[in-house]
Amino acid sequence: MNSDDYGFAAFSVDKKCSTFYEENLPLVPGQLNRVVVISQHIVMMREILYPATRFPKILNQMIEEKNQNLINTAYIALALAVNSYIPLNK
Repeated sequence: MNSDDYGFAAFSVDKKCSTFYEENLPLVPGQLNRVVVISQHIVMMREILYPATRFPKILNQMIEEKNQNLINTAYIALALAVNSYIPLNK
């Protein structure tokens, strides 16, 4: 932790909540809250706490999403996770 950090927290979402988000992400009120849910699942996926094979269930909930910024945020976070943790074939 850097001395410049004002706060740090690590969250994990239990299996019951993950299942809820996989089926009901549009019911989460507010775009920022949905971004937090998606981002946290990406973090948990990178830490091997959430199976990457289940993440598409969350992304499929965004099919009806109208906010392009939310879609871009999810895409960038996922792309960073893939580029950081999956080696490129050379």
